[in-house]
Amino acid sequence: MIPEWLAAALLIATISSAGIVAGFYAAFALVVFPALTSVQNSAAGDFMISVNQHAERPAFLGLFFLSLLSSLGYTAYALAQGLLVPAMGSLLVLSGALLTIFLSVPLNRALQRATIPWTRYRRRWHRVNVLRAVGSAAGALLLLLTV
Repeated sequence: MIPEWLAAALLIATISSAGIVAGFYAAFALVVFPALTSVQNSAAGDFMISVNQHAERPAFLGLFFLSLLSSLGYTAYALAQGLLVPAMGSLLVLSGALLTIFLSVPLNRALQRATIPWTRYRRRWHRVNVLRAVGSAAGALLLLLTV
């Protein structure tokens, strides 16, 4: 069993990091991707490759992994305590991280290697991005409502 102070720290870290990451994903869904549809495919693809390279820096990676690890830890705590609604919230946050690792990043690598055309990448990546934004935001909101 983990101490209450650690559970509280995991909860705060999960809510805050998930909220920030969800905002980042939402900004892409609501602003960046719609803007990219108005430029030529090659320019849009080159821009996304650049964005992805800049995203893989300590500031964003720190937030991303804080969200991943804190939600994983809080999920385990909530399940052990029989707190099903908070566990669902942290699992939603965790889903955003897992979608990133298993779908977004491989798509980014495929775009960078030019093994996927921009039009197919755009459709798939945008769909995954919306799902991870919704999962992260819904999870953070659900956790906030249970505090």
